[in-house]
Amino acid sequence: MIKDIFVFILACIIGTSCSNKTKRVNTNFNETHANKDIKPSKMSFASLGTFSNNVESALIPCYDLNIDKYIQKSKEIFDWVEIMEYPPHIFTCQNGCYFLLSTTKNATGLDTNFYHWLILNAKGEVIANIVSFSKNINNCYIKDGKIHMVTFDYDDEFFFKEQSERIPIKERDFIVGKTLILYKENKFYVEAR
Repeated sequence: MIKDIFVFILACIIGTSCSNKTKRVNTNFNETHANKDIKPSKMSFASLGTFSNNVESALIPCYDLNIDKYIQKSKEIFDWVEIMEYPPHIFTCQNGCYFLLSTTKNATGLDTNFYHWLILNAKGEVIANIVSFSKNINNCYIKDGKIHMVTFDYDDEFFFKEQSERIPIKERDFIVGKTLILYKENKFYVEAR
């Protein structure tokens, strides 16, 4: 019992500490832009929500997907939808995959900064459930005939070193196929302001 109370208190302290390091900025889900002129080291943390190095997206808004059909078939999709704002924004791409984008209901702590992407194959089976600071659909692009998805997350340094005015960010570029395959990874810093 005492161990459980200690773990609970520790989790609350960490959640409060980390949530004070960052602030959520409300932005429009339909807002997309790419700016090659902005160097990541000169960016603010808040600008990651709409940041992309790409100028063109592989994603197309999808208005005719009956998500309820997939929710009934898959516990994983049902569980994801249960904790996300509903309805999610739905996109599709040339390989037939669906990309569902949402945020967590009543998010607290670090989760207030993340956008959640659930990637489904054409049959409605889950390929990946990923989180990113960016909701910009331009982060899903085509290169050499392959679909790529770029995500932005805290680098491990964020959790283990005292932070100053710069936040370490891990950028991952995945190839979307039957699974996600890590194509490349990069680390950069953004301003905490």
